[in-house]
Amino acid sequence: MARVKGRKDKRHALAVVMGRGDASLPLFSEFQVSDADRKDITSLAKAVDQALSESYHKRREVTLAALVEVTSRYLDAEAPKERKKGIA
Repeated sequence: MARVKGRKDKRHALAVVMGRGDASLPLFSEFQVSDADRKDITSLAKAVDQALSESYHKRREVTLAALVEVTSRYLDAEAPKERKKGIA
């Protein structure tokens, strides 16, 4: 939380921690994006939201689990590097 709280002006700090049944350690990532990224972020978020709203799954848990599944694919690319640093 301290890293998210202490971000620089015009930056958005995010941290994601998730555990999956097939992984012994949680996946973790922290990153920052700038206000300059806002247009791309908004565009992609709208596309994802559109796909989710058109899905036949309307249960909140199913929607969130699908987002976690996709997110974990992007976190997996970082996981070995982060685990080597001792971050769990």
